[in-house]
Order: sequence, then structure tokens, then C-alpha cells
Amino acid sequence: MEEQIIIKRDMHTNPAYGVSPRSRSIEQLFQTGFIALDKPKGQTSAQAVSYVKKLLNVKKAGHTGTLDPEVSGVLPILLNDSVNLASFLNKEKEYIGVMHVHKHVTENEIRNAFQKFEGRISQLPPVRSAVARRVRE
Repeated sequence: MEEQIIIKRDMHTNPAYGVSPRSRSIEQLFQTGFIALDKPKGQTSAQAVSYVKKLLNVKKAGHTGTLDPEVSGVLPILLNDSVNLASFLNKEKEYIGVMHVHKHVTENEIRNAFQKFEGRISQLPPVRSAVARRVRE
């Protein structure tokens, strides 16, 4: 499939206020951007951030939410100036998983079970967890 760019309104960035995202240098992107890291299993979120800081040679980096060490998944890492925006970001999560069911279960039964996990719920982290054990919403 050929890449297609749809322009609703042709606008230009005033050079006095910066440059368009496609025109930014790698240095500018590292100063104000973020990366979506696929954190490997067996590494803490803090270790992943430390690794990224060294690899990209940036002064500041921070993540937007902790993933347990034994979990792999996307960990957004803010770089340099963008670290200051962490408190403004929406921190809702979506989980995707694979399961093996040992007996016949209808799709309707699965959907009904999953509905219990939608919206705001309270839960206690497991005994073996990287976070403090207290009920969280």
C-alpha cells in the first residue's frame, strides 16, 4: 500500500517558533520527543530508562508508568524537555493477552467475564510484585 498524506489545510510553521515535526533534526527530536520502547521481560522500568539514557546520550529521561519486571510491553519514555509533560499525559492502559481455556467456554461467557474488568475497579497487586501491596483503583 502506498503511503498517502491527507492535508486538510495547508499551514506553515513560523520559523521564529520552531520547525515542522518532519523537518526536525535527530537532536531536536531527542530534546523534545519520546520513544515507545518494547520493554523486555526481566528488566525493571527504571533499568529500561537508564539504558535508553545511555544509548541515546540524553540528559533526562522518564517513563509514564511502571511495568512489572516480569512483564514485557510498550513503555513510553519521555526525553529531555518532554519529561516535564509527564503529569499532563493520560495514563489509562489497555491490556492485550492470550489465554488457553481448559474446557469449552462460549464467546458470550468470555465477554461477560471480561466486562468485570472494564471501567474503574479496585485490586490488590499480587504478593510477588514490583509495586507496593495496597489496594489500588
